[in-house]
Amino acid sequence: MVNKSLSEAIVPGSFKQATIILQKFQLTVRDVYKALSRTDEDFGFDFRREKSYKDEDNKRVTDRVVSAVIASEGGMDKCLWSLRQIEGACKTYFISLRDSERRKEKGKDKEHAVNSRLLSRRRERAARLKKTIRGVKEEALHGISRDKLLKVMESEYLSSEESDLDEDGNSFFKVRRLRWQRDTFRELKDHLEYVHRDQLTPQYQAQLKKREVVERFSSRGAPEDCPKFVRRNKQPVLCLLLIRIRATPLSSLGTPVSRQSCRTHPAASGSVDNMLRMVLRNQKTIQAHVAELQKEINITHIKLDAANRRIVRQEALLKEMATAVTRNGADLSPSTTSQDNTARNANIKKPFV
Repeated sequence: MVNKSLSEAIVPGSFKQATIILQKFQLTVRDVYKALSRTDEDFGFDFRREKSYKDEDNKRVTDRVVSAVIASEGGMDKCLWSLRQIEGACKTYFISLRDSERRKEKGKDKEHAVNSRLLSRRRERAARLKKTIRGVKEEALHGISRDKLLKVMESEYLSSEESDLDEDGNSFFKVRRLRWQRDTFRELKDHLEYVHRDQLTPQYQAQLKKREVVERFSSRGAPEDCPKFVRRNKQPVLCLLLIRIRATPLSSLGTPVSRQSCRTHPAASGSVDNMLRMVLRNQKTIQAHVAELQKEINITHIKLDAANRRIVRQEALLKEMATAVTRNGADLSPSTTSQDNTARNANIKKPFV
């Protein structure tokens, strides 16, 4: 008996073929489970709180699904997946069904459906951008290496797209940008989208939904391992927190307290100590942000000085042009013009000889 692993089965094919095979494998496990549920009313996982996947009843359900999957593939010799992989797919399906039951109990099944659609759109866009990155030249990547871009072109780094209807009833996507991303990285993503769109046929371009960027940012935060060329410098949020705390009167905290009672009260002293530790810990971040703002201010001043110099040069050029026009007008005086006209008339009145 030969147990072929999934990786051995998909080595000759491409990544797209591997994804298709993996999806087919997962669908096979789900179809077998649903078929057994239709034929046997007592069949199914137990999702009660006290029951886990390793419970004896759920183990028996898993064994029955594994046997049915192997039989549907024509036996273990012809099966592309090993016994451990089939059991792993059963566990994944158990977790999916259990979480679905929990969401229905809490009334969050619709919210999960919306989040799943948003995640699916971001994954499709990530795959589209990766394909575009592999196809363009290095010069079109704005000085960033291809390998670095391929690593960050995942769903966590892409904007949120919510479906909506315009006044004419046409569907479009409202794009909410990620606040923590650099403008250069956003512009690069937009450029890659334009490149991909230009590669499509006019018929397919007409089927694409419009994307409209809205002012509201996405609430999703940056990944922990986000590289520097993608993420902005951290904002000094603690400064705003301290300002808000200072502006809050002590009387709004409940019973009025004195400075001495704050020192002796363990909860108050602990919160103040923790706050001070947070300020000291993030002092370097705040200083770095202030330094960056100072650099931007200096660059703005340099640009303004250059613009002022251009304005002075333009004004001087206009003055020279005005002086030249005035000088040319003075040369055409009325006396000179009248003498020229008299001579011209005299020449006209002379008789022919």
